[in-house]
Amino acid sequence: MGVDQTNLKQRIYCHRGFWASKDEQNSSDALSRATTAGFGIETDIRDTLGSIAISHDPVRVPNLVIEDLASGTVPIALNIKADGLLSLKNLHLREILSFSGSFVFDASVPEMLRYKKAELPHALRLSEFERELPWKSEFVWLDAFNSDWWTEGETLKRLSNDHFVIVVSPELHQREYAQVWSHVLDEMLSGNQNIAICTDFPEEFYGMAQ
Repeated sequence: MGVDQTNLKQRIYCHRGFWASKDEQNSSDALSRATTAGFGIETDIRDTLGSIAISHDPVRVPNLVIEDLASGTVPIALNIKADGLLSLKNLHLREILSFSGSFVFDASVPEMLRYKKAELPHALRLSEFERELPWKSEFVWLDAFNSDWWTEGETLKRLSNDHFVIVVSPELHQREYAQVWSHVLDEMLSGNQNIAICTDFPEEFYGMAQ
């Protein structure tokens, strides 16, 4: 018996898009491929010369800007790489985040507070270094930098009672992911619709969930 298929692909966020090689990360092809496949998208945004660039690292001339992003058909998780983006009028965040399951995350706490006050959907991060949420948010970004600390006990189940939880797959931190995938899939098999994952390998995870 597989995982409940309701919105399953949209609960698999492709890290920096659905890419075949790392040089495609955050590219137009990678973002389009994720949308076409029906997966969710995780990507990075920052300001560059008054525009909002889709880029993990600082760039002077962006290949993609935020206007290239909105599809309206899959959820999008925007990793905020710079403070002050809310002050730029061409951000179009409300439009981009209007699709269910979309949110911003990973800005500094003072900056995240600004997104909260703007009533924009946002995820707060929990990790082995950040064990408490500064306020209650709809989304939780469940991270693990050095070890799979949260797999002991029922942390995932408990968090998902009150939040939509996106698990950061360990390969994003160059660690083995099999144990975490098994843990996430077990919870999904129970019918839990409040669990998602962000991974470099969306097809493989989806295949295991069948």
